[in-house]
Parts: sequence; C-alpha cells; structure tokens
Amino acid sequence: MNKIRYFSYTRPLPNILKIYQLYYLDLKGNYKLNSRIVKILLKENLFMALFFFVGVPIYLHFFREDIFSHQYREIIQITLVLLLFSNIPSIVLLINYYFENRGTKLKIDFSANSFLIEIKGFEKSYDLSDISISTYYLTKYHRPEIGWKWFWYPHHPFGYWHVRFNNGDEYYLSNLLVDFLKDPKFLPVTKYRYTTFPFMDKSNSVSAQKSEEIENTNRIEYLVQLYSGKSEQELIDLLNNKVPYQPEAIEAAKIVLSKKKVG
Repeated sequence: MNKIRYFSYTRPLPNILKIYQLYYLDLKGNYKLNSRIVKILLKENLFMALFFFVGVPIYLHFFREDIFSHQYREIIQITLVLLLFSNIPSIVLLINYYFENRGTKLKIDFSANSFLIEIKGFEKSYDLSDISISTYYLTKYHRPEIGWKWFWYPHHPFGYWHVRFNNGDEYYLSNLLVDFLKDPKFLPVTKYRYTTFPFMDKSNSVSAQKSEEIENTNRIEYLVQLYSGKSEQELIDLLNNKVPYQPEAIEAAKIVLSKKKVG
C-alpha cells in the first residue's frame, strides 16, 4: 500500500440544488477523491426504489389484486414521500460537509511523518507526532459491539474526523474527503465517538471532547458488564484479534479478564 495519500476537494458549488450531481461528477472524475460514500447513498436509494416500485407492485398484482387496482397510485405517492423524507438528513450532511471542506487539500505522508493541509491556497504542515487529539465521529450504525446494523438509515455512511495539534490548531475533515470508514484508522491515538446525526459543528469542539470522555467511560463500564459472561478463552481470543474492536472494547476485555484471573 502506498504510504503517501492524497485527498483533494476543490470545485465550487454554483447551485445547492445541483450538489448531488456535482459531487458525483467530481468524485468520479478524480478517483483520489472519495466517491464511495455518495455511491453507497445512491445505490441504497436505488434498491429501496426498486423494492417499492417493482417488488411491491408485482406482489400486489399476483396476491392482492384488489389493492393493486385501487390503491397503487397512493402507494407510489407514499413511497416517494418516504424516500424524500428519509434522505433529508443525508442532504443536510452532504451540504454541511461540502461547505466545511470545500477548497481543502490534504496530504498525509507516513514515511516522512508529515501532515500537510491546504485550505483555499493557504498551506500548513505538521508532524503526525504533534497530533494531540484524533477522533472519528460516526453514526451509531457503526458501533460494532452493540449490533446497530439491524437498524438502517440512509445517512449511516457519513462521518468526520476531528484532529487537533499540540499548538492548538484543529481541523474537521469529512469522510467525503478522507475515507476513514474504508481504511484502518491512521493514528493509534484515534478514538471513536458515535452519534445519531454526525453534523460537523466546529463551535462545539470543547464540550464535545468532554462529552466524549464521559461517553467512553460509560461504554467501558457497559462493556465490562457485557463481557462478564464470556469465558477466559473468549476474552483471550478477543485480545489476540484486536483489529475489529474499538479501544473501549479492548480495555473492557482486559478488565474482565484480570478479574477472572484474580477470582
């Protein structure tokens, strides 16, 4: 894998109503930009539309012809309203992430231990070792230990990365710019924060960090109770295979395993 990663996001937005089209064309034209999130959104909406506009009518035609002949138009209208309503959060996040990250270019060079960011022509460089805070803000759908994946919502692919350096500089980078959902986390210090609606709010970074620390503590306590029923071998297997688990899950497993050994 190439150790140098480039991310860019520069095209201006002339019309908010064309944001989907512009995102798709931009990302498709330059593969280094993250097109994965938008493609997931479009694909899942296509599947939903096919299910309601093709699957449901076929079922009604063969099994409930009385409903098909009299209420098909109403079913289509309700489906269109539901699809539009369910995509409002995705549209809001798409617009939010665009305006927060437009004109931003990022280069992370792990071999040189450098973090180079350019925002609207102004460039700054840092050492990766100077990062004091690295947090991924994701939807609750991505919590691996609770099993949120049964509950689907269209904006689940969205998230952003909050990174702060020792000198106080901080940046908010959406995963339309940096695809940290697909790749492993860049830095060992990275933590995860889960929220229902990952809106990028730069004005609330301090209170969000305090809330994150409280939430991490609560999650560890919850996981300690959850893992208390596991055997020692299961806990050892979990610790030997740390990659799929978040830091809080690893910490909880260590606590439970130490208690079992003492007991």
